[in-house]
Amino acid sequence: MNIYKKVHMNKTIIKKSCRAVIAALLVSTVFPSCANLAGQGVVREKISEFDGAKSITMSPAVVMGTSTTTQMGTLLGARWSNTTPNTAYLILEHQSDAFSGSSYSNIRSLGINVDGKIYRYKCSTATNHSSGSYNSVTKTTYTNSRNVAAVPLNVLRRMVSANRCMLQVHTSTGVHEQNFAKEKNMGVSMAKAHMRKFLAQIEAAK
Repeated sequence: MNIYKKVHMNKTIIKKSCRAVIAALLVSTVFPSCANLAGQGVVREKISEFDGAKSITMSPAVVMGTSTTTQMGTLLGARWSNTTPNTAYLILEHQSDAFSGSSYSNIRSLGINVDGKIYRYKCSTATNHSSGSYNSVTKTTYTNSRNVAAVPLNVLRRMVSANRCMLQVHTSTGVHEQNFAKEKNMGVSMAKAHMRKFLAQIEAAK
């Protein structure tokens, strides 16, 4: 191989590598909390061997922010049990990192605006904080804050069927407003799309 062809090949490889890096940066900018989209919005059913109680969970999934192109740091999941059939426990998860300067936040309450009707629910337990391993590429440690708000199952049904549904998550580091009504963004399923499956699984379990 002559020196010209070798240099040309190296330039091509560098260009492709740059495109891949730029694409990754764009994804991380639009979806900063979605390091593992495959694990988000997963609905599972479990039956207790102890007493036969049936429970259904949905792992936290991304919710759109007030912009059409970005989302906030709070993800939404849920859990339900046939021992408390009229209540859904909404899981509020805030992801951050050590580099941002606000690694952990205490999640205090959840506001829900369903077509103009506002509901407010306090988190009755302390926020659970955890952290992952250090990422040598991004030079930071990713952190996680999680809490739960008990919400009537009928309110969750209204959230999913509503044309307009906004969430307001109150934390120690600020108030996050999010657009739950958005089901997809750039081909990615938002929390509302997964919540439909969660409700359908509850109906099937009854």
